[in-house]
Amino acid sequence: NYNHLTTILSTTQQAKPITNMLAIFSVIATLIVAAQSLRSSPLFVTYVDFPTCSGISDSTCLANMAVPGYASHGYNIVNYAFYLPERDWLADASGVWDNPGAYLSSSMKSSLTGSSSASASQIRTALKKKFSDAGVKLL
Repeated sequence: NYNHLTTILSTTQQAKPITNMLAIFSVIATLIVAAQSLRSSPLFVTYVDFPTCSGISDSTCLANMAVPGYASHGYNIVNYAFYLPERDWLADASGVWDNPGAYLSSSMKSSLTGSSSASASQIRTALKKKFSDAGVKLL
């Protein structure tokens, strides 16, 4: 019986990492199912590369930035990226997002914020509101 008990304990100890892994997978699967059940709609994600905003109309610039009300799309998540720390540079759409006033006319700034000399922060706040009001998450 001692040999039988030793074999059982040895097998149990070897199975423990597998059991732990299965438990972790079970928790992850449960969280995924729970998160999906909380969502009323699927995720539709897009990434905005460097948008054309120089030398074009304000509305076209904002459409190229996927701003709801200017762009026609079915995405509920819009991603502006990237920051490149090795170059200390905002790449792609994040470069426009950093200084949107450089790409928009005074009349568009006024239309968005109520001020023709709105700061970058004020413009971003107004644009974020457009995303939020449309139920679109901006990353």
